[in-house]
Amino acid sequence: MSGLVCPVCGREGRGVCLDCFLEKRPIEFKELNLTFCNCGKVRSKDAWLEYSDWVVKDLVKHSLRASRDVVVENMKVSVEGDTAHITLDVIYEGKKGSKTFDLPITRSSSTCISCSRIRSSYYEAVLQVRGEDLNFHVNKDYLMKADKVRGGADYYMTSMNYAKQKAHEFLERGYFVRESSKLVGQKDGADLYRVYVSVRHPDFNPGDVVQHKGKLFRVVSLGRLVRFTEVDTRKSTTYPINALKDSKVVVSKGEVRKGNVTEVRPDGVQVMDAESFQNYELPKAGGMKEGDEVEFILISGRMRLL
Repeated sequence: MSGLVCPVCGREGRGVCLDCFLEKRPIEFKELNLTFCNCGKVRSKDAWLEYSDWVVKDLVKHSLRASRDVVVENMKVSVEGDTAHITLDVIYEGKKGSKTFDLPITRSSSTCISCSRIRSSYYEAVLQVRGEDLNFHVNKDYLMKADKVRGGADYYMTSMNYAKQKAHEFLERGYFVRESSKLVGQKDGADLYRVYVSVRHPDFNPGDVVQHKGKLFRVVSLGRLVRFTEVDTRKSTTYPINALKDSKVVVSKGEVRKGNVTEVRPDGVQVMDAESFQNYELPKAGGMKEGDEVEFILISGRMRLL
């Protein structure tokens, strides 16, 4: 034995042992009250969150009260019925021990902000989505209602920021996005506006040939920046999607034709349409050889290679 003992209980060790210290200055927890909304969310400080053990653990962590002389770590929380089972490690002057606690849970009910707004038909923005293949997800927590309209749907959103977030997602996917606002009243002397976000799928898709600023381009991919290949020069380029509202589809992807190079001459090449077997004469294009498969379009009877 070292001869050193706890001056309180006589247990071997240097100074006051961990158990005696905690008996005098115990670890305590505030009462754990969980406030639930009928939608299943629970209030965590100033926010409403989906219920989970993580939320309970966070509330337990902030309700813990311990002496500054101890270090608390490795907290684990599990919930069983109306009890939170807590295990944690406590360190005091180099002495470490594991402690367990059973904390009663009291429950109360209230209405979260989202549900309150939905019940009162409150909305801050209207997301007006038009176009085919509208495959996207809307968080129902922010959706007051959705109305089907000709060519799409209108989504009445309780959060302006969420509506703008969805509009940004559409922009990244290559939709035309336009935003406007309308004065709807005042609160505490400040003007209140409702935002209207118009979202529309472009008339073109990857593989289509469009006309923009007098030139022909083949669409490679959609996005905030649309990638093209210029038909005449074969050069790659990009344009912001919102700069292409006046672009027109000249040839759709399904109308692009296939052919084979049947003759290569110093002054040009001959290409045969794989379906009609009609031959077309073209100025020689670098790198082409007999037997090559090519894609082309017909504009006013004139072949244009892609």
